[in-house]
Amino acid sequence: MSLIDGLLHRLRVLVRGERYASEQEREVEFHLELETMAQQSPGAGDAVDLLDAPDMRTAARRAFGNVTYYREESRRVSALHLLDRVRQDLHYAIRGLGRQPGFTAMVVVTLALGFGVNAAMFSMLNRLFTHQPDGVVAPGEVRRFYNDFHAPGTALANGRGVQVFDRYEYPHFRAMRRAGVGDALALVTEPDSVNVGGRYGAFSARETEVSSAYFSILGLRPAVGRFFVAEEDSIETPRPVAVISEYLWRTRFGQAPDVLGASVIIDHHPFTIVGVAPPTFRGIDLDAVDVWVPLNTRGYSSNDSRRWYENFGLAARLIARVRSRADEARLVTIVQNAMQTTQIPGYAFDPHETVRSGSLIAGRGPADPAKEASVLTRISAVALFVLIIAVANVVNLLLLRAANRRRELALRRALGISSGRLIWQLVLEGTLLSVIAGVVAMVIAAWAGGLLRHLVMPATHWATSPVDATTASFVLCLSLLIGLASGVAPALYGLDVQLADALKAGSASSGSHRSATRTALLVVQVGLCVVLLVGAGLFAKSLSNVMSIDTGYDVADVF
Repeated sequence: MSLIDGLLHRLRVLVRGERYASEQEREVEFHLELETMAQQSPGAGDAVDLLDAPDMRTAARRAFGNVTYYREESRRVSALHLLDRVRQDLHYAIRGLGRQPGFTAMVVVTLALGFGVNAAMFSMLNRLFTHQPDGVVAPGEVRRFYNDFHAPGTALANGRGVQVFDRYEYPHFRAMRRAGVGDALALVTEPDSVNVGGRYGAFSARETEVSSAYFSILGLRPAVGRFFVAEEDSIETPRPVAVISEYLWRTRFGQAPDVLGASVIIDHHPFTIVGVAPPTFRGIDLDAVDVWVPLNTRGYSSNDSRRWYENFGLAARLIARVRSRADEARLVTIVQNAMQTTQIPGYAFDPHETVRSGSLIAGRGPADPAKEASVLTRISAVALFVLIIAVANVVNLLLLRAANRRRELALRRALGISSGRLIWQLVLEGTLLSVIAGVVAMVIAAWAGGLLRHLVMPATHWATSPVDATTASFVLCLSLLIGLASGVAPALYGLDVQLADALKAGSASSGSHRSATRTALLVVQVGLCVVLLVGAGLFAKSLSNVMSIDTGYDVADVF
């Protein structure tokens, strides 16, 4: 049997252990039957021929050998003994932790707090810096465009005074279309709160305005109905149509099959629903979108509608799907030329202004990180400090528990258990505690994540829960890693003893034994706590100074 065949066989045995055990029993019975038939053959001798059936069976078992030994050897070769060992060790760890519920609860709560805070931070940072918008097809091909411009009255040397923005006006977009880009570019405004009414009830929603190519650039297909067509993306002939999210269709419209063609009132203006977006799509920003309308529908019933689009006031993002670097460079040049040649009242073009493209992810791209991202990175450092303190505290507790159990561990070694098996059992205890803490941490992360979102980014309507599959995987990996790391030190410390000394009657009080490791961990805990306390004090002082600034007018009752 080759190495690969052997591995595949062991994998099948692990997956179908019960079936393998029954097949093994049937094979043993088959060989016993063959041996019994051999005892009945003429060549077996006259003495054997005189035996009755039970005696023949006994003689066959004697000739076959020790059935139990062969069965255990077969399980050992097939790797089923690994499952048995893990099951036994897990049962031993659960029973040991159950005997000390106070210790178990203390360790679980300590680790859960550290895991939960870090999971909440990971969820926000992952969403901001690495998570592509849900539902977008091949999001790596979709690019956002940014402009570097020179802030008036500031120096240009070494890049100082250069600011980045990603807002474009409708005349810019019209000039890009005249350059022959067709539907390669699309505008999308920032989500805004609107009031929606109609026969399905009244509620608040998040609306954004897009050009007709928006959905096709993102590679989306409607769940129901259709998206906007080119004729509906014209400021000369406005058509008040709307596309709603699948979430809104499900929660507010009850997934009504007659939603297409239904009339809704959006901020006192009637709109006709023509389509429903895919289930996972809620826009390209962190702020979840419920309703999409064409660009021409902002104030379409007003006589000043066209003037709104011709002046500096739309401030929409510009996106495109690029297939190659040459495509991207061509679009950047077209956008750059449109910015240079278009005259807009209220907008002064900077001769040093340049166009760049960046990732669709909100926190990446050429633009400077938002203040929220800066705050999040600082809070993440605090959360990491909390985790280190929690782990140091737990390792200290496990070391103390190992010191109190040195006589028990020595007795088990004297009874024949190997040091490797004992280390594995102690590491399994630490890992089990950490995994339980990870489960509890998911609840803490859901609460802490919602609180952080409200405090750091209160204006954002998040489309997803603070705890998703990626965050759960992060907590699982973190709990396993911390569990293994926190279990190794106590295991090595608990076995570092002479058997004769540990088995003495008075050695049960060896829990007071101090170690350099425990002392070092205590120093780390105290040092990090001092850092956090000093940081909290400086933050409180800064907040007090900000609140005491004289603004020159009465800010009471001003919202």
